[in-house]
Amino acid sequence: MLANKKLIIYAVLAAGLVGGYFFVKISAYNDGVADTILGYEKAAVAEKTRVLDANQLALAKAQKRITLLNQLLQSRHETISALEKEASQDPNADRAAIGVDSVRRLNRIN
Repeated sequence: MLANKKLIIYAVLAAGLVGGYFFVKISAYNDGVADTILGYEKAAVAEKTRVLDANQLALAKAQKRITLLNQLLQSRHETISALEKEASQDPNADRAAIGVDSVRRLNRIN
């Protein structure tokens, strides 16, 4: 009878130790998973922020370039308008060949 009680006590202690071991192991695993998820979430937020910043910078550069190109286009249109006005006032405009003044106007387009 005493041996049976000792056996039961040892069995309960062994089961408690094994249960405690698995509890600690599972708890540590869950803590590791939580830490990993948190790390990935922080990395995802940092990456999204980096991408948004890069996009904003690219958009700002593109907007500056668009503004510059629009200014160049406006300047080109003004030049062409002035050249067309000069061409319409050219006394040799109805000639079959291109005159010196016409060649100079054409060269100013570039």
